[in-house]
Amino acid sequence: MAEDNERVPFPTHLLPPKVRAMAEAVEAYTTTGHDMPAVIASSALNCAIGGGVYVTTKDGSQVTPTTTFTVVVGVSGGGKSLVGKLLLEAIEIDQQRRQEEFRRDSLPVMRARIMEIDDELKRLEREGSRPRKGQADDPDARRNRRTELLGLKDQLEFALDCPQMISEDLTVQVMVRILNANKSRLILLSTDARETINNIMGRYNNGRPDDSLLLKAFSGESYNFSRRGQGKVIESLNVNKMAVSSLLMLQPDIAEEMVECEGLQGSGYLQRTLFAWTDNHPGRATLSKPIPREVKEAYDRLITTLLRTYYWSDPRVYFTLSTEAEEAIKAYKEAKQVEGGDGSHPMWTFQTRDAELVIRIAAGLHAGLHEDKSHEVEISLETIRSAMQIMDWYSRFRMMIADKMADKGGDKVMTKLRDLATLFPNGFSCRDAQRKRIAGMHKGKDAVQAILDQKVKDGVLQPTEDDPPRYKFALR
Repeated sequence: MAEDNERVPFPTHLLPPKVRAMAEAVEAYTTTGHDMPAVIASSALNCAIGGGVYVTTKDGSQVTPTTTFTVVVGVSGGGKSLVGKLLLEAIEIDQQRRQEEFRRDSLPVMRARIMEIDDELKRLEREGSRPRKGQADDPDARRNRRTELLGLKDQLEFALDCPQMISEDLTVQVMVRILNANKSRLILLSTDARETINNIMGRYNNGRPDDSLLLKAFSGESYNFSRRGQGKVIESLNVNKMAVSSLLMLQPDIAEEMVECEGLQGSGYLQRTLFAWTDNHPGRATLSKPIPREVKEAYDRLITTLLRTYYWSDPRVYFTLSTEAEEAIKAYKEAKQVEGGDGSHPMWTFQTRDAELVIRIAAGLHAGLHEDKSHEVEISLETIRSAMQIMDWYSRFRMMIADKMADKGGDKVMTKLRDLATLFPNGFSCRDAQRKRIAGMHKGKDAVQAILDQKVKDGVLQPTEDDPPRYKFALR
């Protein structure tokens, strides 16, 4: 990672006031760096609305879901769990509240009704075997009533599961069942997502990426799931218009495995995901400043309000882009297409998603600004521009991933130089390159300098006028 003074920080000033205040307060409290609290707080907005909100143009010709996939990368011991707990606590508490209400108010009623149905089914069985004296037997009526009761019992038993908004389990079998029981909505949250990512990369799928459900969920599509159940009976579940947000926190090693996974590169999962290599480091308790109570309460109320107003909304609601916002998105999309050039570099596969991701980010910012009135107010040009700036910040990491894809099987030196250029946008030094071991594990400064000099001759690197010089990647 780059030194702190070399990094381009996340543009926290673009976040809605309550979210910005909380992100900055968490940064001051945990002393684990600037980027992680801001990224998680921003993503939490989309988690809170993603279940029930779409963004639409004025004429309704373009409809975009508001869920996002975010991967936050940070070193072990750098505070991922603490930062995540502080910023995601309102989501956890809302789920607990719903589950407690369900267990207290709904579950006993449903279980009592199932017992009543079982009693009536037994009575019908007795009547069929021993009709009452003097009473005509009516097998058809008894059969129809039994069919009706069994249907009601199936519905009730299916509804016995507690409402579930959050999961860390990413196996298709589990996700489909959760989605089917919870209005096709789910938030994947984990402060240590190693197992989750291993599942995505195919631990239970013979090494092949297991991301098809996520890809469909990202676009709000439906998913048909079938498997052989008990008694070799085929069980089928159809989950309609899925809405899945994910916020996964990883250590750098598993993040590297993820972005280097050829299956994920080819499927489009990486292109749909917002990656953030953060500046977190173990915090220093002596520098910690307490989070003001009013800041935490305001932020938690905001997230809770969005969850109750939008996440569970049925029917789902729409945020509308203003005319100026629509025009800005069109221009942005065209500019990204021009940047993609002839499509020879894998970055174009990321850029084709950028405009859509801007709309999704903008929806979260809009909700943070207008709270439960967000559907009554158009998404403004200013909000879209803020989302574009945030997207530009993520694009550094998207370029780094695309460069790895371009260099796959090629020159490892070039791969490392591209990483350096991404992490040091103002130029990297010979010392930075030596730390990156571009000349190998045991080569010294002279060997590294020789490689840099050769890359300058080849036109790959461009030296600055500093003394000693810094190097920028000339091919960008």
